[in-house]
Amino acid sequence: MTVENLSLNLSNELAKLAQSASASVVAVDAGGRTPSSGVHWRAGVIVTAAHSIRREEEIEISLPDGKTTGAKFAGRDPGSDLAALRIEAANLPAALIGPSDSLQVGHLALVVGRSPNSGPNASLGIVSAVSGPWRTWRGGRLDQYIRLDAMMFPNSSGGAVVDGGGNVVGIASSALSRVAGLAIPGSTVNRTLDVLLDWTSNHSPARSGPNQA
Repeated sequence: MTVENLSLNLSNELAKLAQSASASVVAVDAGGRTPSSGVHWRAGVIVTAAHSIRREEEIEISLPDGKTTGAKFAGRDPGSDLAALRIEAANLPAALIGPSDSLQVGHLALVVGRSPNSGPNASLGIVSAVSGPWRTWRGGRLDQYIRLDAMMFPNSSGGAVVDGGGNVVGIASSALSRVAGLAIPGSTVNRTLDVLLDWTSNHSPARSGPNQA
């Protein structure tokens, strides 16, 4: 196989990965300067970046089919830069979630986001650093430190971090490191969601929710 064919095959495969992942990625307008992205992580639950949530009411979601719908704020954890939103969208597939503990330095990673105007967007990079549990400067604890060298666009935060197998292994954040964008690992997302959703099921109305240690 020629170098040209290898390059074309890689390009086509990356496009397929981005297209597949973007089916579960939405744009989130919660009053920030620019909308962020969000991932349909579980049925009826969108995960996005906490730092992008400027208002907890009148949150607008731009769906992959071009339609818009409202979302209900379900809590946030500023320490890990995660926020949860409730949504009713029967035709929105949940993301294919995969483990992040197999990621290695040098692995390819796609950051897939969505803009309400231009639709899906993606940036390609590598995993530039991986280590064990890490405490953010905001006081939250991530189960892994996963640094990316992929470009972080203004609306990349809250988007899907996708591995070479097409699995969503984390949520992109530009707010947890002054060095580079990070992937918040899926295990941290699940742990945080469990606490936020449990808390909001017993408190009304939902506001900022509990902080995670």
